[in-house]
Amino acid sequence: MLHRLVALFLLAVFSCQVSAGITVDVGDYLLLPDTADQVVEITVSTDTSDTIALMNFLAEVSGPPNNPLISEIDFDSESGLLFFGNSDGYVSSFSNGSIEQGSITVATLGSEVLAQGNIRVLIDTTGILSGGVWSFSLTDIAGNPQNDSSFADQNAAPVAAIFSNGSLTVIPEPSSALLVALVTFVCCRRRH
Repeated sequence: MLHRLVALFLLAVFSCQVSAGITVDVGDYLLLPDTADQVVEITVSTDTSDTIALMNFLAEVSGPPNNPLISEIDFDSESGLLFFGNSDGYVSSFSNGSIEQGSITVATLGSEVLAQGNIRVLIDTTGILSGGVWSFSLTDIAGNPQNDSSFADQNAAPVAAIFSNGSLTVIPEPSSALLVALVTFVCCRRRH
């Protein structure tokens, strides 16, 4: 019995010291209705010195019809972004507004960047006047578990990462919400 307790204790101690490596957190965002170019920043971080030379980027906004659209991806235009100062630029290979697919590589052959920084995504809610919630994913794109964003090193070998998907919530403008509340109140008062 004592040896089992010691084994469990050692397992707990050593498992706490295991590195999580690279994590990518999409996050949950509140957006305005009927507004273009709203900034969403996806956080890429590492608790070690993990480096990358390439990111295959896949993103999808899905949920109710008339979803927000992905209008631009930025990896490298300013300090704090993932590939700032060292990229060949983002190359989109497919985009229909709801799904974005592309890649970015480091500019200097044989070099890598620290997996620490943001990916800026511009979201367009033009035409969306009422509220709603949409999933914002970098994994399982179009329902396919093999369609995931990924990282690679300078030799094109995969670099492991943990992706946490998020959501986009469009908040209806206050006047619309107030109007709905007023109509509901009047209808309820008429019944009583």
